[in-house]
Parts: sequence; C-alpha cells; structure tokens
Amino acid sequence: MNRITCFFCMLFFMWLTVSVHAFGGRYESLAPQDMPEFTFMNPEGFPVMLDQYKGKVIVLNFWSITCGPCIAEMPSLDQLAGYYPEEDLMVITVNVDPLRKPGIQSFYDENRYRYLKIYQDPTRASQQVLKWQGLPTTFIINKEGKLIGREVGYEKWDSADALALFDQLIEGKNPKIQPSLLQKMKGWVGF
Repeated sequence: MNRITCFFCMLFFMWLTVSVHAFGGRYESLAPQDMPEFTFMNPEGFPVMLDQYKGKVIVLNFWSITCGPCIAEMPSLDQLAGYYPEEDLMVITVNVDPLRKPGIQSFYDENRYRYLKIYQDPTRASQQVLKWQGLPTTFIINKEGKLIGREVGYEKWDSADALALFDQLIEGKNPKIQPSLLQKMKGWVGF
C-alpha cells in the first residue's frame, strides 16, 4: 500500500472511532446489586426514594435539557412509558438542570411528551451517590430493587430488543442481554 492509501485508511478508522463514541451508548450488564439510596423530587415536588417503587421494573434515566443525546432519546423513553402500565414498569426521567418545574414542563409540552412525568435532582446529589459521569445515563433496576444494568449514552428504549428485555424482566426472568451492533463495532475497532 502506498502512503496516501494508508493515510486515508487511518483517517477512516479515526472517524469511525469518533462516530461510535458519539452516537452509540455503552450498555453494561451487571450482576444484581443493591441500589445505593438517594433522594430526588417526584412530580409533586416532594423528595422520594427508589425503594418506594420496589416491585416494578424501573428505567431510571438522568438527563439535561442542554444534552443533545438526552433530547434525542426522550421520545423513545416517552413511548416506553406509555407501552407498559405503571404497575409493571416505571420510566423515571430525572432532570439534573437547576431549572424550576415550569421550565421543564414547557419543554415537555413543546415536545408533546404524553407519558413522562417530571422528576428532578437540581443539586445532582444522585451523581455523587451513583457515580454517573456522562449524560444521558440510564440504570435498569429489577422488581427486587436490584441494579442489573447501566447505559451511558443514547439508546432507543422502545426498540423491539428493549421491549423484549423489559417483557422478560416484568415476568421475573433474568434475561441475557445481547450486545448491540455498535457495541460489537466498538470491540472490533479496539475499544
């Protein structure tokens, strides 16, 4: 191969590396573990803890209005919240901006979110307890209140694969989670 071809191959792999990081989430399947205790504000503005939702599968998402991937995945979280009754699965999207509820409500209204409720953690206390570093970050918690998975980055939460996962969790099964195509690509390009 000549130098120009090698140069363009290197550029291509550098572009692929950046693209995979920017657009693909990183799902980490975890052995069931206790969820650390922390409080956040419920839609009525009162402090709540996750153990109040024990007995349901919980999709706990942390997001910000200034985060592009957060905004991109909100429609799929809204659809997921509408797909299952709250007795089975709760989608808890916790906004971490120092905004008042009316500012977030206007964002929800503009985007016509029908099923998501407004939860808030304006002091980001959850970040210190849960050690999340980037947004969006989503935690999957089973019916027993155990943390079983974490996704950092954008995900399509209403996809067929995601719904199959949640169906199994609602039934009380411990599903084997298959890596996405982007995760396979990450391994292939040396991540």
